[in-house]
Amino acid sequence: MARPPTDARDRLLVAAARLFYAQGIAATGIDEVLREAGVAKMTLYHHFGSKEGLAVAFLEWRHNAWMTRFHAHLEQAAPGLVGLADALEPWFRDGDFRGCAFINTVCEGRSAPVLVEAARRHKEDLRMVVQGRCPPRAASGLADEALIIIEGAIIRRQMTGDPEVIAVVRRLLGRLVVPS
Repeated sequence: MARPPTDARDRLLVAAARLFYAQGIAATGIDEVLREAGVAKMTLYHHFGSKEGLAVAFLEWRHNAWMTRFHAHLEQAAPGLVGLADALEPWFRDGDFRGCAFINTVCEGRSAPVLVEAARRHKEDLRMVVQGRCPPRAASGLADEALIIIEGAIIRRQMTGDPEVIAVVRRLLGRLVVPS
């Protein structure tokens, strides 16, 4: 088991990551984050400036961690678009699955523009990964179709709690064809 971080900034980020993902950014009070991190409010202001600054740092951390894990799973996945389902499956089967932190942030409805922009950047980076698995002559259009399948499945998995949604993702991605 990993030891908890000793640095105050890291403790804040770890606490925020857990709470923001589990409860949402808007629903999580800063006092709850401070309590869990075991730091004073001035420490938050010193390192992040505000709750919004902490939320931006959380989204950046989440992006890097999620993409690293996704790329590692892609290395073991089948080629092409169907391999995207292989790479998503461990996440869909994770008992702590709470959907996409970026979709959730935008859907909270009260997100600051800087948070919405962080979510947009994450999705654009994901789109580039998906596009890289498409045949070059149809990469842009297929990537958009694949992303709609993936993002819809993420929401469906979150709503139903059923990790078997990944089987539908695999079938739908397998049906995407390159236009002639």
